[in-house]
Amino acid sequence: MPHSEATSKRYCTTNPKACQTPGRTPVLARLAAPWHGAWRQVERFQALPERWQALVVLGGIALALAVIYRPLGLPWALASILLLGILAVLRLDLALCAALFVLPLYAQPAALAGRRFALFEILVLIGLAAGALHTLHHTLAAPRRSLRTRWRELPWTELLPALAFLAVCSGSLLWSTDPAYLTADGTSLLHISLREYRVTIVEPFLLYPLLLLAFRGRRERAWWPADALVLSAALVGLGGIVQVLDPHLHAEVADGVRRASSVYGLFSANTLALFLGRVLAVAAAGALFLPGAGRRRILYAAALLPIGAAFLLTYSRGGYVALALVLLTFGLLRSRLLLLAEVGLGAAAGLFFWLSGKLGRLLALDTFGNRIVMWQNTWLLVRERPLLGWGLDTYYHHYSRRFPGAEAYWNPNNGLLEFWTRIGLVGLAAAAWLYGAFFAGALRLFRRAAEPAARVLALGLLGSVVYALGHGLLDGLFFAPDWAATFWTAYGLVALLRLPLSPDPPPSAA
Repeated sequence: MPHSEATSKRYCTTNPKACQTPGRTPVLARLAAPWHGAWRQVERFQALPERWQALVVLGGIALALAVIYRPLGLPWALASILLLGILAVLRLDLALCAALFVLPLYAQPAALAGRRFALFEILVLIGLAAGALHTLHHTLAAPRRSLRTRWRELPWTELLPALAFLAVCSGSLLWSTDPAYLTADGTSLLHISLREYRVTIVEPFLLYPLLLLAFRGRRERAWWPADALVLSAALVGLGGIVQVLDPHLHAEVADGVRRASSVYGLFSANTLALFLGRVLAVAAAGALFLPGAGRRRILYAAALLPIGAAFLLTYSRGGYVALALVLLTFGLLRSRLLLLAEVGLGAAAGLFFWLSGKLGRLLALDTFGNRIVMWQNTWLLVRERPLLGWGLDTYYHHYSRRFPGAEAYWNPNNGLLEFWTRIGLVGLAAAAWLYGAFFAGALRLFRRAAEPAARVLALGLLGSVVYALGHGLLDGLFFAPDWAATFWTAYGLVALLRLPLSPDPPPSAA
């Protein structure tokens, strides 16, 4: 015989524990029912075939970003952001891949409500909101676990250096940047530092936890973010090739050669090389070392053509040296034959530049002499504030004031001085811990991973960071959105592949 509602209430009043959902607090139990009702729609979508999910999510993201980028007005932009949020909840992993795909467009931001935002940061922030919803869903759906259990499950080996670096960069806003300093146009240095803190520290850092959240339990999909970067670099590389070959398009001209800069704008050939080289290392590892003749290996080999050609057309000498270091790393860790191939490749490249009359660009030492002068002057700045540095993105303003007759850039063109001038010796130590943790984890993964594809991906990510460090000796290393984002992608994917299988289902699971 069914009970009346009044009888049920009296029973729950006298027996409250019997009416609680097992494994949940009373508050979570009350929230769970309506929440699960709404989440069933997400689960129904995730039950569709994979190709249809990808078509809907990626097609919707492309449409929404096109509306934002155009733009068509604030109401349309807000509707597009809402659509992006829904799609990110449906498939957080694909939304993160889309964010990495549009990463090079940070230099061409979209106008939104009177402000300018890169498409990458829009997708990352929306991904953060979607990730919070997924975390809430896991909290309501999974049996309650103690805080001690959750605490032990955290990847402390990778998490501690990442948090230390984030803490030092955050603290530099208080102890490094001079809030009273105003630039020539009346902008506060603190405002400038806050912007760099947002676009090169916080937003790229968010990739690390979001990748763990979106792909944990689906480690076979760890190649997807790499696929997005390779596809993006291939298209950017094609743009650079067309730019150099078409005389009607503007291109940077130095020492008699036209240099590719693609979407990075005029006089940014080195910036293009700094992005392409990072991705080229991953693409080369996949094309050379993935087992068998699978589709990904073939596509990566095809992508090497536009990426490699555009990289050569940047005529970035620092990039060439860094790429040689990457191939040397691959040869030492994976294939001794590659060492011989590297020598042959270097000889062939030298012959090509000599026959094409482009050797003068490679042998010109004027820019290197300028760098020597800049490093000497920068060292004087470092000695004035060695411990705490001068603040995020304030190097140009302090350098131009300290050396008014010298040519000033936004970056000292040296990775070591880049960290030291911005966040001081304390930040340099935190960065050394961070990069050391990455190399230790990536090498351990490369040597011990059971899956051959995981070892290849670890090798490619190792090569990407080796390239960044090698090229960073003569240019920038970390403090740009694409430089920071590619590092945190490598850091997050290595941490993901080293994690044990999660007891909770991933947010992208059907």
